Amino acid sequence: MSVELNTVPEAVEAIRRGEVVIVVDAEDRENEGDYICAAEKATPEAVNFMLSGRGQLCVSILPEVSKRLDLNPVVVQNDAPLKTAFLTPIDIREAKTGITATERSETIRRLASPDCCTDDFVRPGHVYPLLAKQGGVLRRAGHTEAAVDLARMAGLAPAAALCEILDDSGERATRDRLGEIAKEKDLKIISIEQLIDCGCRGGHEPNTERTDEQHIKRHHTRRSQEHTDHCRKYDKHYYTWFTQLIIIAHTLPPDGN
Repeated sequence: MSVELNTVPEAVEAIRRGEVVIVVDAEDRENEGDYICAAEKATPEAVNFMLSGRGQLCVSILPEVSKRLDLNPVVVQNDAPLKTAFLTPIDIREAKTGITATERSETIRRLASPDCCTDDFVRPGHVYPLLAKQGGVLRRAGHTEAAVDLARMAGLAPAAALCEILDDSGERATRDRLGEIAKEKDLKIISIEQLIDCGCRGGHEPNTERTDEQHIKRHHTRRSQEHTDHCRKYDKHYYTWFTQLIIIAHTLPPDGN
């Protein structure tokens, strides 16, 4: 069954409104779908819903936040297949245990605050920060980067909560099942390939039109000219961010992760 995906602008607008969206990655990568919500919009209700995915609830953050909060990798040598960058798990200091949806939402929202500091949190906790790569999905085609990119494109703080979606048997939900969930829950659903495609086309300048095919050729998909034009007409947050992505992606060394 072919899954009908929404457009990137539709997903960005949903994120802006504080809604949860589903993002799927390439079928030859994790072949997985995640619930994603902007961190600053992570209400207890949104977090409780995301936990129904039954995966690991995490929050993607940028390197400057991890440095400011002294959040270190959970291991010295990351030998996980896709090098997902788990950092020290934390809870907001005021939490009783940190496990409830309300407490986790408070932790996530605080992480999105530009003035959050080390003393705001205790460690270890129940929320796992993930370190997103500079350059977003043009740098690494993962949910960690897609989550931050969506929040930034929505004009929100560059941090987002995410949780993998499992099916009733406890296995990763298939793309067909993810499409069914999106319809059942009235959620927007997009792919990381779409985000990459918009990023590659968004700058459309002589020095940014080129793409690093080693990074994205497996994840790059073509869209109709009508949809491309739709993306190019989107708001300033969308294009300012993707222009930055393209510039960053072409100034960093190759990285296959």
